[in-house]
Amino acid sequence: MAYQDNTPTILEAAGYKVLTDFEASKVDDGILITWLHADPQPSEAQVVAWGDDSQALPSGKTYTQSQEPEHYETSTGIKMATDLQSQAAFSNMMTLLNEAGMADTEMVMIKDCFGTSHGMTLAEFRTQAVAFGLHCYSQFHSS
Repeated sequence: MAYQDNTPTILEAAGYKVLTDFEASKVDDGILITWLHADPQPSEAQVVAWGDDSQALPSGKTYTQSQEPEHYETSTGIKMATDLQSQAAFSNMMTLLNEAGMADTEMVMIKDCFGTSHGMTLAEFRTQAVAFGLHCYSQFHSS
């Protein structure tokens, strides 16, 4: 079953945990949700109702109040999502940039957790990457 593109975010706002309760993968017509256990799960219609705020989330809040993802704000004000998928994407990008042999003065672009692009030098990116990684590492050990 293909869900709408923002389904993982809606499910997180409803209290479901990615890679514990479900996996999400992109398909041509939206998102494919794979449930990882037999606990009660919302229907596609339920997810749509939470997403368009026609029905409150289990917490009683609306989705629009719950949209801002967990994030780390860099020293330059860029909000970087801290979910596992975002951490993996950031790590993969760092590996690719290191393998490319780019100079520290070359410009790179990153997207924040709201999809806004930010330009910086590779040296600045590496500094932000270390801070982001340390934040995620400390969050991992505190939970």
